[in-house]
Amino acid sequence: MDTPSPFSAPLLAIIIVLWLSVFPIAGAQTFKAQVERVLVDVIVQGELSGTLKQEDFILLADGKPKDISYFGKDELPLAIAMLIDSSRSVAPFFQDLKDAAASLVLGLKPEDQVAIYTATVPATRISRLTTDRAGILRALASFQPLGGSAIVDGIDFAANDLVQSENQVRRVILVLSDDIDPISRVPDYQLSRKLLQNEITVFLIKTRSVMPFPMKMRNVAGKRMPFPAATRSSSPVVEATGGKVISLRSRFSALWARRSLSEGFSELLGILRNRYTLGFVPDPTASRFHPIRVALRKDLGPKRFNLRYRQGYWDPPP
Repeated sequence: MDTPSPFSAPLLAIIIVLWLSVFPIAGAQTFKAQVERVLVDVIVQGELSGTLKQEDFILLADGKPKDISYFGKDELPLAIAMLIDSSRSVAPFFQDLKDAAASLVLGLKPEDQVAIYTATVPATRISRLTTDRAGILRALASFQPLGGSAIVDGIDFAANDLVQSENQVRRVILVLSDDIDPISRVPDYQLSRKLLQNEITVFLIKTRSVMPFPMKMRNVAGKRMPFPAATRSSSPVVEATGGKVISLRSRFSALWARRSLSEGFSELLGILRNRYTLGFVPDPTASRFHPIRVALRKDLGPKRFNLRYRQGYWDPPP
């Protein structure tokens, strides 16, 4: 009589699956998850007249031309995470900042959603994504400057929430700050990858500050003396995601003339209302970064225009 096996058939199957997951058979093909469709928001600024058409755009991924399978102009609703710097360095402008943010909210389309965050340590959610304009305005009016801020870490916190939003929206993080960040710990490369993987665009309205050069007390020869503190900027992730830094100081004015908050918000609203969205089906491949390039046809007339779009996309992890 044969000795019965100590393993039942189901248990043996589980053991085999676990073994192969750790020690795959040499030469065996592995399959990875892939992006079904990549959406690229394109901001066109310049002297082009009229509305552009799908055939006016040239789209490349990994240096290869791609067929544009989706095309729209400000059609998909927005999911905006508004991250407000609540540090004392912007305290004198805080009420004006909240008033300008409220005007932006009222200028959005009814189906656009907004959530409010403060870039405190740690970042704080004031309200979740909602289309309730009255609720958003109450949230904006409810908080005051709270002290130190960590802008980059706040972007990371808001991104984690936006990932949970529905797919058929365009995800945006709007940072309202003087962009002086001496506290954040999240590395730029890690944050940029998260933002690109989840198709999140970051915009920065850069306000004035009462503390353009943050100081930190250090011991020198037994005395406490102020020294400039190391700071970070959110500009690298803004550029990586195809957003824009809207500075309230004009670099082209000899007098460094100040722009108002309302001017900055009006520019941003114009950008959001005039964005184009291009979609394409990517090639199946291993998990890695794929650079994207977007251009306009050369026969469109004046060439004095500027395109902003994200630098590329990542395949999802296996």
